[in-house]
Parts: sequence; C-alpha cells; structure tokens
Amino acid sequence: MAMFASSIWRAGRAMSAFITASINAFSWPRLGSKKECVRSFKAVAYSISTYAANSPIEDRHVVVDEQSSSLFSLASNPLPFFHAAVFDGHGGFEVAEMVKNNLVGKVKETIAKLPAHAQKDETVITNALIHAFILVETDWITGVLALENELQQRKKATIGACALYALVKDNILYVANAGDCRAVMGKLRHPLKDPSAPPSLVPSPVAGSEKVYEAIPMSLDHNAREEREHARLRKAHPGEDEDIVLCYHGGQACYVKGRLQPSRAFGDIHLKLEDFGPEDEDLPWTPPYVSAIPEVASVALNRLDQFLVLGSDGLWEVFENEEVVSMVAGWREEGREEGRIASLIVDAALVRIAEGLKMSVEELKEVKEGRERRRKHDDITVVVLFLGEEREGDCPLEGSEAWEEELGAEVDDFIYPEEEEEEGGRGEVGREGGGEERPDLFGAGKERKHEL
Repeated sequence: MAMFASSIWRAGRAMSAFITASINAFSWPRLGSKKECVRSFKAVAYSISTYAANSPIEDRHVVVDEQSSSLFSLASNPLPFFHAAVFDGHGGFEVAEMVKNNLVGKVKETIAKLPAHAQKDETVITNALIHAFILVETDWITGVLALENELQQRKKATIGACALYALVKDNILYVANAGDCRAVMGKLRHPLKDPSAPPSLVPSPVAGSEKVYEAIPMSLDHNAREEREHARLRKAHPGEDEDIVLCYHGGQACYVKGRLQPSRAFGDIHLKLEDFGPEDEDLPWTPPYVSAIPEVASVALNRLDQFLVLGSDGLWEVFENEEVVSMVAGWREEGREEGRIASLIVDAALVRIAEGLKMSVEELKEVKEGRERRRKHDDITVVVLFLGEEREGDCPLEGSEAWEEELGAEVDDFIYPEEEEEEGGRGEVGREGGGEERPDLFGAGKERKHEL
C-alpha cells in the first residue's frame, strides 16, 4: 500500500510540474495588450429583381454566396467567394440558361485546380475567369454541332447570351463582361479628392446629407454601336468595312454583319463558324466576328466602396449610370430595406418607360408579355451587391479620430476622369483574352438613355 501511495504521489508531482511548465510556456495576453485589427471586405448583402418583356423571359441571373461567416473559419470553407452574374439572352433563353447553370461551377473548378499561392494572385484569377468563359462557350458549341438534325442545329446557332460576372475574393472585386450588360459601382468620394463635380459625381439626393458618391463603370459595353468595338472589328476583318457593322436609326441600332447588336456573347454560332456564312459566296466571310472572351476589371475593395449594380441592358436603356447610383444611395441613406432595392430600381424603370410612352404604369403592366410588350421595352434584370467590411481585433471605433484618419488613408485605386486628362494616364490595366491592356473605362462606352 505504501509503494502504491508513493507511486501516486510521484505521478501527481510529475503532472503538476508538467502543468506548471505548460502555463509558463504559454504566452498569455497581458492586461491592456492589443490584438491586431484584421479587416475583410466583402459582399454583405444583395438584392435581386427581374421583370419580363419577352415570353418566356430571356434574362437569367445567379447569386452564390460562399463567403466565410468569420475571418477565421477558412479551413471549413476553402473557397470563400461571392459570385453574382446577369445573363441577357437573345434569340431565345437557352444559352442564358445553360451559362447560368454552368459558369459558376467552371469558375470554381478552374480556381480550385490552381496551387494555393496562385489563388491569391490577381492576374491568375483574372485569367481563370477568362478560361472558365471559354470552357462554357466550348461546351455549348460542341453540343450544338453534335445535333444530327440540321434544322435544329441552325436554329440553335442563332441563340446567344451576354454575360456579366462579378466575383469577390480576398478583398478584391473582379468583373468579367462579354456583351452589353453593365456593372456600375457606387463609391463614396475620397475625402482628399477635390469636391468639384466631374460627370461621374453624384451628390446624395437626401436632404441634409453631405455625402458625395461616384458612379464608377466596372465594365464596358460590347455593342456594335460603340466605336471602340466597331474599330476592333474593322481591324480584325480588313476589307469588310462596308458590312462589318450596319447601323440604323441614326446610329442607335448597329449590327455585326447586319445580324447582331452585341459584339461579344456566348453562343451566336452563326457569327463564329464558316458553315453559317451568307448564301452569296462573293460576300466576304471571315468568322469569328463575335467572341465570348470577356474583358475583366479588378479592384481592391475598401471602405469607400458601397455597392455594385449589375444590370441587363434593359436597365441601362432607361437610366444613366449616375441616376442608378443616386437612387440606390438615397434609398440606403433613408434606411430602406436592402433586399427591396433592386425591386425599387425596376419599379422606377417602369415609371420612366411608361412616362415616355404616355401610359400609366398599370397600363404598361397590362401589355401582354411577348412580342407586344417587347416593342415597349426589354427584359430588365437587376442584381445589387452591398459591399461592407468585417473587422476582428482592436479596431478604431466608428466616428473616432483614428477611424477618420484610417478612412483618409484608404488607397484609392481608380484613376479619376479629371486626373486622367491632366496626367495623360490610361486608367487601370486589366486583361482581355491574350492579356492586352484594357481600354480606359472612363473615356469609352458612353451611356445612352432610352429614347422613348
């Protein structure tokens, strides 16, 4: 018994020594010590609304939120991305539906195959988005060409879809665009910037508010009416100037080879392959004329970035960029429910359209979906991402002097129009297909209001 008690005593003494050593070795936080402030910028909420003109509607959209709910739970969620996209079909809904069902998966799959260090490289992610677009496009074309029924094949060859894809990853917003959907960011004016108002500045519409926003285009329209796209097509197809783009109604409606207004899109095989050329063999035919390769813009998010509006061209035919930013900013400042804001934008668009047609909104809504309503307006789809910040650690309190100093030190990644003219700069550098410089987002792609 004595030996047994002695063994227990020795074991207890050893355990006590182990615990004491462990406690001494552990670096306990000292009273008053500070934990580093860790900041994460992400999409914190979103709003969606869609309104049909065609029957069935040819627009599609998708939102997939894979963001981690905590900055420190990435082990259980290795791909904390936020995906949002708008697809505007033409000639039918089938391509838009197929892209909606497959593009997010291809993006995730492409990025997941990259080495861990490459998944944080902005250029690599940009090229991964481009690659995913190409994979989905290839799948559609392969499927159509595999059809044995030639009539069905030729019918599907005339269906297409514009695509606008936003990805939020590692505090960076990427926007990939192929077509004439559009993405516009609502951004608070940097406190150190000149408060004078260039065209993109939007004072808050709320009485008494001193906030000033900027309407930042995050995509360029790919439409045959845009001179930069017209020039690109002329350069790629020398000797076809007479019919490479045909325009009507004073240049407001222009068509690639007289067939299609968007100059980039998924599908539209009839403008991409030799087999779908004109019956007159003397007419020049050097496809592809339309491409699904997107232009990709990217920007590091900060506290000045408030929201991103993605819209099919049915929205941008009605409103200017600044008008949409003004509406969203005002509704948020008034405390409107964020989940309803996309619906409010669509409602405002219908009011504008009805006024132009000298109808009431009720009369407009009574017009039968399909060809009759399509004569009045296009399908309208709106997705609004609300951008925000998560913080962990000892961070400055909102409104404090340290908070204001931190805001003033935010990196402003955009080249503003007035600065660009003074400095002769080109704007951000992005990627398009083979890695060409992306054209200035401010000097091209001028907005056009819907002429009713």
